Amino acid sequence: MKLDPKKILEALQNLVKEYNFTPEEGYNVVKMWIKTAFRRDYLNKNKKVELDMVIDSKWDIKVYRVYDVIADDEEITEEEKQMHLKDAKKIKEDIEVGEKLLIDITPESLEFSRIAAQSAAQTIKQQVKKIEKERFYRTFADSEWDILTGKVKYVQWDIVVLEFNDDNTVILPPESQIKGKTYNLGEEVKVLLKQIRKQGSDIILEVTQTAPEYIEALMKKYIPEIEEGKVEIVKIARIAWVRSKVLVRTDDERIDPVGVCIWEWASRINAILEELEWEKLDIIEYVDDTEKLIKNIFSPAKINKIEEHDNEIYIYADEYQKPIIFGKWAVNIKLASKLLWKRIIVK
Repeated sequence: MKLDPKKILEALQNLVKEYNFTPEEGYNVVKMWIKTAFRRDYLNKNKKVELDMVIDSKWDIKVYRVYDVIADDEEITEEEKQMHLKDAKKIKEDIEVGEKLLIDITPESLEFSRIAAQSAAQTIKQQVKKIEKERFYRTFADSEWDILTGKVKYVQWDIVVLEFNDDNTVILPPESQIKGKTYNLGEEVKVLLKQIRKQGSDIILEVTQTAPEYIEALMKKYIPEIEEGKVEIVKIARIAWVRSKVLVRTDDERIDPVGVCIWEWASRINAILEELEWEKLDIIEYVDDTEKLIKNIFSPAKINKIEEHDNEIYIYADEYQKPIIFGKWAVNIKLASKLLWKRIIVK
């Protein structure tokens, strides 16, 4: 198989078009294909030899063997890759220690066997996958703790697979899903990207809809004052798909931190609730006064007295107020304990 410059250009153009590569990415893939085939046919598959290759503007190919130039008194540890300075100077007089010596080993007629071409093609497939994975990683590397929108590609038992950017898939595990929700094929689903990491040759995206940070990300999305830092989210306590309580505060006396979260006609809070499948969400103003803060957390319940003892808080209230304080399944008490980091006892 003789290399035709027109076919090389055509292969490069196809790579750029089919895989949405940059010209540089496509060029590097073509170079790798040629180097892999060359190594098989001309170097007996010798992987120790370092090669470089240049395709000039006329699509003429030059293949070079690369040596590291070392001092004459230094021991050669890799014969295939190292050369003493005195020997290197015989080839290139102005070469110095530490530089790389390139020796042109291009055959007069550069041709490859069919086996070498096929072997190189397999290598290229692997390289293309590697480039795609790296691109996938770069796409989401700066999106940790952001909201992502994907489409349900398929559902198998309790596993939901989401697709992003038309070709990148991510698993939404059962513990990170909306409890009791049916995920339909093609449905758009918002998730929080908790982490992206490389694991061997794989790129792992950890996404969730159940973490407290999911609510924080939604609030930043729909409430400009939070995104801009004018209103601070102090703490979030959540029992996913049941109820969440969010403490907010501000140093700006002109801003009502709870009011900006609700907004006119409850437009902002309703947008968030819709994303949360109408999970109950309490927005509470944070104050430095512990007693007042506790009353804010349990509002509209009426509390008669509050006592603090080490890691416990005692709340005294009339009997008819206790169901409001506890909430259904004692959810209010559980969430308040998470917010205050203390055990709450109702008397």
